[in-house]
Amino acid sequence: MARRERRIRWVRLSRLLLVGALLPSFGCGEDDPAPKNEGPTCPHDDTTVLTLTGVSPAPGSSVSNSAITHTFTTVGVSVYLPTLVIGQLATHTAGAPPAGMTFTVMPSGSDVIYTFMPFAWPTAPGHVALFDGGLYVDPNDGCKMALPNPLFEYDVVP
Repeated sequence: MARRERRIRWVRLSRLLLVGALLPSFGCGEDDPAPKNEGPTCPHDDTTVLTLTGVSPAPGSSVSNSAITHTFTTVGVSVYLPTLVIGQLATHTAGAPPAGMTFTVMPSGSDVIYTFMPFAWPTAPGHVALFDGGLYVDPNDGCKMALPNPLFEYDVVP
């Protein structure tokens, strides 16, 4: 019986030594390498509101409610925004935009042109006041970006 107890103790001790020897290789202890970089880190915490040009329909304009094409260009930001989170401001009275508003993206130097598929609003006359509620992260530098709001604001007439 004593021999069996010694053997059990030896097996337990060798398991303990084996586990102790393996722990550093599994990342325990002070020999861990420095954490890996998870991507670029933005040098500031602020959200950059992007500068737009070529916003159409132009802010404050009146347009006929027929095949309205919405477009804008982001200036100096060659990052594509893959999706936009379009919402309506309280002053919007032209009805709901079509489900799944789709757009195309075209680079133009260091700018990007966004063009939505043409559509007509369900209610005209009416006021269009749309915003984008998305917050985007530039994969190049890790900085947060947002589109200005309102994104589109104009009147629509029959």
